[in-house]
Amino acid sequence: SGGACVVEESMGGFDTEVSRAEVIVFSGPIYYFGVNARAKAFLDRCYSLGVGAFRGKRVGAIFAYGDEDPVKSGCINAIRMFQDICAYASAHWVGAVYGTEWEEGEAVGNAELLEKARAFGAAL
Repeated sequence: SGGACVVEESMGGFDTEVSRAEVIVFSGPIYYFGVNARAKAFLDRCYSLGVGAFRGKRVGAIFAYGDEDPVKSGCINAIRMFQDICAYASAHWVGAVYGTEWEEGEAVGNAELLEKARAFGAAL
């Protein structure tokens, strides 16, 4: 409660980078109705940095999934998790860009998704 993490481990310098960053963008695939295990492990480890690590920062996400629907795919679960983290840590949720990616490079041909990505980048 309010103290340092009792587990002695290094985040490979990411703890310093997270603390220094003005903007944090998480990106990755949606696996089995949420973020992948590596992303979740990273977020769990960020918890030891305290809420100050995200306070005041702009936070966003980019997700790809193999379904037509962000609810059915579970992407909405990942988005809600980041919204909750931002609310808890007094960070600014910029939003998320997400879409279906059945084949490698498919997103590049999606004009609507690319426009959303441009707007997302401008908001950061």
